Amino acid sequence: MNIDPEAAGFSQKLPKNLDALLKGFVDSGMTAGCAAEITRRGQTAYRRAFGFLDRESRAPMQTDSIFRIYSSTKVFTSVAMLTPFEKGAFRMYDPVWDYLPSFKHQTVSEKTSDGRERLVSVKRDVTIKDLFTMTSGLPYSGPNSHPSNNIFSAWADGADDLKGVRGWDLAKVMDEAGKYPLSFHPGEHYMYGYGSDVLGGLIEVISGMKFREYMKKAVLDPLGLNDTDFWVPAGKRSRLATLYNIGPDDALTPDRSPFFNEIVESRPVYESGGGGLVSTVGDVSRFAQMLAQSGKLGGVRILSKETVELMSSNHLNEEQLKDFNWPIHRGYGYGLGVRVLIDPALASTGASKGEFAWDGLAGTWFGVDPREELVMVYHMQINPYDPLKFIPKFMQTVYGALDD
Repeated sequence: MNIDPEAAGFSQKLPKNLDALLKGFVDSGMTAGCAAEITRRGQTAYRRAFGFLDRESRAPMQTDSIFRIYSSTKVFTSVAMLTPFEKGAFRMYDPVWDYLPSFKHQTVSEKTSDGRERLVSVKRDVTIKDLFTMTSGLPYSGPNSHPSNNIFSAWADGADDLKGVRGWDLAKVMDEAGKYPLSFHPGEHYMYGYGSDVLGGLIEVISGMKFREYMKKAVLDPLGLNDTDFWVPAGKRSRLATLYNIGPDDALTPDRSPFFNEIVESRPVYESGGGGLVSTVGDVSRFAQMLAQSGKLGGVRILSKETVELMSSNHLNEEQLKDFNWPIHRGYGYGLGVRVLIDPALASTGASKGEFAWDGLAGTWFGVDPREELVMVYHMQINPYDPLKFIPKFMQTVYGALDD
């Protein structure tokens, strides 16, 4: 691979400053290891790895190391779902129950003034667009999303030991998910959740194929993403980065639990569109370059220019934007599975208006800046992951090295 910062419009500050930043992340103990790739106008400007794939065995991190990309999967799922959209297979405002009948006649869980729960009928049905934009009322489990807590408790009970021995497949989870109350009326709020998982279920219904099969056919195989999948086969397991937990004293300890490592045992029964993929910085970079180049990479077109623009536009209204309030979202709105920069001054990273991005639970992130034809990828494996400690500094370093 030809790596040339100057040919991509960067000064030599890029490798010098980014090396120092990423090495600092490792040397300070913030992460055991990391890998990154920068491309601009199709030219690779940077691709390096630092620290350890597994600190205990001293195995070094490599640029082809495999990472659990968790919620970065959502962007892949959005792209996959937009391919039948371009064929007229569905409309954004179709009710989900047209395809998944258990979503018909849903209710919303409301709290009364005395703290009790009451169920009321939805004011309107959940639409497909609600799933894309996280405005469906189907949030992840948490203190303010008790209906979802019920769903995931039932799922865990059905999944035996979460290794898929008697686990629920995607169709079964979707059938169950529609039976539980929503946390708010569709469209009234934004709340991060498992809309992308339901999109995966819709893909199965619309395509007549298993989600993984369709993802491979529509996105992964055409782009040559050979290291992106829902599991890690035996021949690649030596390349899988260890996930590290951050303790109260900031010490890193490897997480060997089955929940985080079941992907190396066998292909999962449940293929999660919200967080199930593993990948490399190289594969994610190719995927992101396709988006940066208006849906086409080389001679392969995945989406039209117009569909990519639809995906990377803000879709939240003024009230919903009030809920989109994580610190890393400062200056951003939300599109179809990605955050979208609508106020560069408020974000203050150097990124252009229209830059879009998303992260994964354990510290995988990529950003696309269409105006600069720029793709940025950063991967590590720590839990919990605070993006504010890493991503703004990473972006500032990249944008600070632009030289044209």
